[in-house]
Amino acid sequence: MHQKRYSLEFKQYMDKTNKKKQGVLMIVGGALAIVGAGYGLLVQSLQKAFELILTAF
Repeated sequence: MHQKRYSLEFKQYMDKTNKKKQGVLMIVGGALAIVGAGYGLLVQSLQKAFELILTAF
């Protein structure tokens, strides 16, 4: 009986830590997605700027 109670408490503890890990991974993933999108836009704008410069000369 005592063993079962311990395993239940352990499972609840693991569920909490897993949820925390998922939250952290979601935040990190979101940040990487934002940085990636920003980088993509930066590269696009730089390409357009170079094209304008090249066509100007």
